[in-house]
Amino acid sequence: MKRKTKKRKRNLKIVVSIIISIIFFIFILELINGGQTKNITIMIDSGHGGAEDNLKGAKISTGGREVTLNNSLSLLISKYLEEEGYTVAVTRDLNIEDEHVSLGQRCEIANELMPDLLMSVHHDSISDKSVTGFSLYYSSYRPNLDMDDVYVLYKNKEYKFLKEEIIGGRSNVFFQDNSETRKVISGQDNYKVIDKSPHEISIRSQEFAEILFTELEDIGYMQPLHGSRERAIIDNDLRITRSTNVPSILIEAGFMSNVEEAKQISNKENQEEFARRVVQAVNRYFNQP
Repeated sequence: MKRKTKKRKRNLKIVVSIIISIIFFIFILELINGGQTKNITIMIDSGHGGAEDNLKGAKISTGGREVTLNNSLSLLISKYLEEEGYTVAVTRDLNIEDEHVSLGQRCEIANELMPDLLMSVHHDSISDKSVTGFSLYYSSYRPNLDMDDVYVLYKNKEYKFLKEEIIGGRSNVFFQDNSETRKVISGQDNYKVIDKSPHEISIRSQEFAEILFTELEDIGYMQPLHGSRERAIIDNDLRITRSTNVPSILIEAGFMSNVEEAKQISNKENQEEFARRVVQAVNRYFNQP
């Protein structure tokens, strides 16, 4: 009887030792992989891309095209997100500059996968070469989700929204001006489509933009656009943010048209710092440690 009891105790110790070893092994694997895997998918959309120069985005004042900066920053953000345990999806290959994926296709990819968050990475350019700073865009207008209280803001006046048609890759927005139906076209006219009572997805997009702004505002080598939160976080019905059915923002990570800022945003260490702050904002948004 004593032998059986000793044998059982010995076997129990062996089982306990095996369980402890397994737990320790899993713990080590998690440390190696950057921590516990999160059941959260982040989609990275690196702006532009294609064989022709006009598809590669605007010129960088110090040489090259926007797509190079977009890919470089997107790769770093993806890398740091994966190290944190997030699942990363992309709308196109981040290692290829010549791959062209239309805005419509990018939106379809996002709406098919339905990630928990989408970030479209861009860099800015403008004719006024003195303008600098980062900006963050979201869209209150989500035609796939909610059409209540939608209006068109054109030349500082509000008009009743009628419909939107995509023609030749451009958005054609029709609105009511008294008894007349008028039309504005993206890329030609300066207008916005805005929802006064936005869908929850739009609200969450704005929330992430606010969190990311807080992480970026003291980055050091670059200021917010026009130096203010109000002017750097912008409700604008850009295609990638209005036609996706998930929380989404578009990041303009500095101006390529300003020579000094172009040097700063091309600097590898600055890109790494920017990417790390983006990941910190993602952690805060999802309440991750």
